[in-house]
Amino acid sequence: MQRQNDLGFGPFTPVVRLYRERPFVTINTDDACAAGQAGIVNPQIRVLSVVGALDQVSDLTPLIEDPMLSHAMI
Repeated sequence: MQRQNDLGFGPFTPVVRLYRERPFVTINTDDACAAGQAGIVNPQIRVLSVVGALDQVSDLTPLIEDPMLSHAMI
């Protein structure tokens, strides 16, 4: 996040908080993503969908560890 701010590419202020009702802390990643998206000036890039990591949609270990299965999810 510091590098993002240093580059002036969608600067934002990180806020550390609890992750819902769980005993974990996290930062405001939604704000970081929104700030990053706002910094994209190329119209061809701006229209692309935001894509995360495979483990955001599945916690099935065999799927995540197997390259063929992982690729099939794309």
